[in-house]
Amino acid sequence: MTIREIFYKLQCMDREHPNCYNVERVPRSNTHKIGITQSGCPVFFIHSVGDISHANINLNLISVLFNQLCKTKVPERKNSAESLYTMLELKTSNEEFVDYFLNIVCLLLSKIGDEPSLEDLIIEVNKLTKLFQQFTKPATKTVQGLWAELYIISKSKDTEYLIKAWHSTKNDVYDFNDGISKLEIKSTSKEKRVHSFSLSQLSPNQSSSLIIASLFVKESGSGKTVLDLVREIEAKTMSVEMRYKLSEIVGTTLGSDISKAGEISFDYQYARDTLKLYDYKCIPCIPKDYIPSELSNIHFDCDLSNVICLSADSKLIKENTMFNKL
Repeated sequence: MTIREIFYKLQCMDREHPNCYNVERVPRSNTHKIGITQSGCPVFFIHSVGDISHANINLNLISVLFNQLCKTKVPERKNSAESLYTMLELKTSNEEFVDYFLNIVCLLLSKIGDEPSLEDLIIEVNKLTKLFQQFTKPATKTVQGLWAELYIISKSKDTEYLIKAWHSTKNDVYDFNDGISKLEIKSTSKEKRVHSFSLSQLSPNQSSSLIIASLFVKESGSGKTVLDLVREIEAKTMSVEMRYKLSEIVGTTLGSDISKAGEISFDYQYARDTLKLYDYKCIPCIPKDYIPSELSNIHFDCDLSNVICLSADSKLIKENTMFNKL
């Protein structure tokens, strides 16, 4: 059973006592457990080794209780057992938050293993709480913009390579950057292929190659959501580190819009049919020599309808490590 199926099974069980939890073992773990609170929210019981003191955490969306002595009892047996667990609880039953919480905590547990030190667990939990604090902040990109980036990853020949290059640094100008090549994703829901550019986006360093991927993204009741694409990508991605990075970027990008991750769906086939790749050198741009030194942060809209796009067998795509994975 998947972690989602286990949680839905727990939802169907009776919850009689506020200090008593129905729990099941987390998939592929012999020590960690998942339970459900009186209010129907998920709570993980994370086993660790060590006994160092650390302040509990109580945020709007999650709470963490470290080193809690818990008694476990199998119904058909008389004896019970006691063990220390860190309790990591989600404080909302919103479906999108629950889905995200279940997924990223399971990835965290895969990273730390069945017998993590309490010190290592505290480090990872602190990272997780900082991530959940982002959900009270505005989104850094629209759901449409994130969906377009996830679409490119989902259709790629090497999802792990693209995830590794995705938002490689916090303030990166480009969506994908492997240190040599750059890839910028532009999407539109309008009728014309018009995108907004910053002058810096079309002015990479001379030794770099840059491709602009342009696609039309339109809402569709029978399309795919951000969460649908995340699941497709996870199914193709073996590395726990890359799957964790995928979830991190989705969470920090959407911020308070995380609840829309499973609500808004877009036409996958239409995006596929309209995707075009452009060498940045072919895109009309304002020459830097024409711009007074006093001006900065220059942005402009550009219609790519009549700009020649790259063919699949172009030399730039075929001989470039990142581009030939698209």
